[in-house]
Amino acid sequence: MCAMHAIVSSDAARRRVSEALAIVAMALLILYIADAAMEFLGNSRFLPLSVNDRGIIFGGGALALFIVSNAFIFTTIVTSRLAPTLLIVGGITIGTIVTASAAMPDVKTPESVITIAILGYMIAIFGVFWMFRRK
Repeated sequence: MCAMHAIVSSDAARRRVSEALAIVAMALLILYIADAAMEFLGNSRFLPLSVNDRGIIFGGGALALFIVSNAFIFTTIVTSRLAPTLLIVGGITIGTIVTASAAMPDVKTPESVITIAILGYMIAIFGVFWMFRRK
């Protein structure tokens, strides 16, 4: 028996867990973007974290939760519209924001930025796949 099935046994429970994970991931992503936008506009940030810590905790956390939400959607027979929609929106947001920030003239583009953008778009592609797979 799969470890995920042992933790969350029913299909409805796995669907709710995937939705909850996608909602938390989207909230983390919105907080991250809002704090970065305030810093970019010259205002003080509202998160008392360094730029690296903010990216790791909020950006990386959102990315990880979207991936785990994908895993829970994979194990369900019937998926809802909420989790795949959040995966599509979150993945496109991650990919676009990371690509736009890498395109700024004063930013050096490390390989990790490209990898994160690709992961964001892959999350969106999986969201589209899960949306069409719905039964």
